[in-house]
Amino acid sequence: MDIFTDSDFSAPANGTIPLGTDLHFRIQVVTFGIDTEVHLINCRATTSSDPNDDGAKVYQIIEDG
Repeated sequence: MDIFTDSDFSAPANGTIPLGTDLHFRIQVVTFGIDTEVHLINCRATTSSDPNDDGAKVYQIIEDG
């Protein structure tokens, strides 16, 4: 997964990103199968780099997509 600050996917997001910044995500799967589909079901952002940090604030971006 790659994160960009522009819709052309040419400006990678680096370092600390200010609140309110529009972000664009590129997700790709490398496969040899022609019938493969990718479905983004859930996406969240947290205030912690630890995904198991129960005390972190969680921002649900996509839920049951």
